[in-house]
Amino acid sequence: MAFTYTGSTAQSITVTSTSGLATQIAQIAKDASAKAGTDSATSGALQTQIDSLQTQDTTMQQQVNDITSATAAFQNQLKAQYAKYPGGHPERQQHAELSDCTSQREE
Repeated sequence: MAFTYTGSTAQSITVTSTSGLATQIAQIAKDASAKAGTDSATSGALQTQIDSLQTQDTTMQQQVNDITSATAAFQNQLKAQYAKYPGGHPERQQHAELSDCTSQREE
């Protein structure tokens, strides 16, 4: 930016300059995404939200892992419990006997 003054007496002028729209948008995005502790004037709202979501994701993934582990342990417990019955679970045995009876009737 350049100014040229041509006149016979000394005069003072005031010049005000503002950033262009693209520069302002770029600065807003930079400020919003800045990590805490940087030289940005804001706290980095987007980065704060991203960090919070990543923490929630980690917590939820641990909960999924815990549920999966507990389910596998319960499944093993049930298998061990039903293995004590001769021929498997008594209800399944009873169901098989009923199926045999029904099959014989149809023949």
